Amino acid sequence: MRPLGVLIFISLILSTLQEGSPEVTSFELLTAGVLGVTFFWGTIEFLSSRRGIPRPLFYLLGFLVWAGVNVVIALANGVELLWWFRRFFPVFTLPLTALASTVAFRSQGQMRVAYVTLILIGLIVVFHALLQIRSVDLTTVSNLQALRRYGGGYYSAFGLCLTAPFLFRRPRLKRSEWLLVAGVSFVFSLGLLISFTRTYWISTIAALLVMVYLLAHVNRITVPASLIRITIPTVLILVILLCITPPTIRGFVYSRAISIPQATNDLSLIDRFSELKGLWNSATQNPISIIVGNGLGAKFTFYSPNPWSWGGTGWIENDYSHNYYAYIFWSTGLIGLSLFLLFWGSIFRQVSKILRLSSNISTGLSYYLIGICTALVNLLIASLTGPPLASFKWAIYFGVLVGLALSITRMQLNQSQNSKGAP
Repeated sequence: MRPLGVLIFISLILSTLQEGSPEVTSFELLTAGVLGVTFFWGTIEFLSSRRGIPRPLFYLLGFLVWAGVNVVIALANGVELLWWFRRFFPVFTLPLTALASTVAFRSQGQMRVAYVTLILIGLIVVFHALLQIRSVDLTTVSNLQALRRYGGGYYSAFGLCLTAPFLFRRPRLKRSEWLLVAGVSFVFSLGLLISFTRTYWISTIAALLVMVYLLAHVNRITVPASLIRITIPTVLILVILLCITPPTIRGFVYSRAISIPQATNDLSLIDRFSELKGLWNSATQNPISIIVGNGLGAKFTFYSPNPWSWGGTGWIENDYSHNYYAYIFWSTGLIGLSLFLLFWGSIFRQVSKILRLSSNISTGLSYYLIGICTALVNLLIASLTGPPLASFKWAIYFGVLVGLALSITRMQLNQSQNSKGAP
């Protein structure tokens, strides 16, 4: 493994161990220092390689530059510089991690190590969280909020999306490898179930449906056939999970599941819509901000009808939105939001192009691309109500995935071109 790749792995581990705090800690400074060296090293290697900037990365770097320039607007709106930087750091981290990863992971072996490392870190986090539930007397628990932290948070959805495609790989994995993948998928599924987070349930189901479509293409079967092949084991796993969980957890799962069709009456969802309404009303008070934004860290006001979200009902002033797209719009305007969406559209277009070529090239890396696409779709849907990218650690994780996707597409495209040019 190249030194730059090792630095990226160290950054992943440090960010995973990082705990949020209102003050700057020595551990945060250490993490920021390692990230700074990683970004500087990755940028120098990228420039020295004299590669052209892939279009998705071009849009993402453009978004970074625009968000950075907006510090002027943020300061004009009364945002403290240190607080602006805290909000800017995740935005800064995603594109530079992606850039470093494109030059750090060039061979198929390096890509495999990076991909497996992401799964392994997620598995450790979820497994450790699940083990802690042994200390809980489930017969006395009356609130699912006391249990959801034992699911491992977003790591369960993230890890399941990366792992699940390999359960259906053709040609099939060796039996021992398949059992290992099945065991890992089972742990992630259990964590996802115990998270009791409806957003993650919905985003994961939608992401897995995208996975079904992509697997059907790579495996050269119809979408209905692919759906049947995947639905049966999925339902079986769900039944097993529900059977092995205590009655308390089954009751919570059932109550959360039946509440999804009634979500329009849920105070949490009503609060989210009220937040969006307040954000828009605040933005229209200065129409130019609709175009250029208000700067990261700028505050808006809204009325919260949910007594549990903010410690009581009433008017709330906040610089954060649960909807990440609204947050980007408020902070960087239509210019920033357009660059952000162009990035995602461009990367999905590039990956889909490579998957269409999979019939002419080796499909060994196609499953990595499918796993990455599944995780990215999960992220984009989850960002509607609970944005992982607001945290810099998830910006690192998804930066690595974006870098891997760009490296794989470049490798596959070169392979396709070489095969066409061969006599």
